[in-house]
Amino acid sequence: METSEKNNTSAFNLWEYLYYRATKLFGNIEKKFSYKSHRFKGSLVVAMCINLNLFFIVMMILNWFNLPLLKNIDSKYLAFICYSEFFIVFALIYQYFVKKRHDIIFEHYEKETLAQKSKRGWIVFFYLSISLLVMIVIATLGEQHKL
Repeated sequence: METSEKNNTSAFNLWEYLYYRATKLFGNIEKKFSYKSHRFKGSLVVAMCINLNLFFIVMMILNWFNLPLLKNIDSKYLAFICYSEFFIVFALIYQYFVKKRHDIIFEHYEKETLAQKSKRGWIVFFYLSISLLVMIVIATLGEQHKL
């Protein structure tokens, strides 16, 4: 095996791994009920995480520069912007993970050892925990500054 192929197969991608674990989780749950939407749900989890991160970044920028942008936008327009952005990101994630890379991702991560699975599981756990903590901090700061 060439060096570039070896490095490519051992690479870890947080978003792909999150998709892999979420899809496997929903797949195991759905076996009991014979549903077949676990790929959709796995990509939905990744899209929600990416959208929350984008939202946190925007809120941090608004907070950092003390911009009261949300006061000037009507809530129905803000909801439209948020939903539109979510659906665009979800469509891109679904197209990429489910249509193009699903089999490649599963082939790559099915070979992981128990130690790799544990380590990568902790990375995903810390990522989700830190994202949640950042969301709480931003919500607290936004409430204090009346964003």
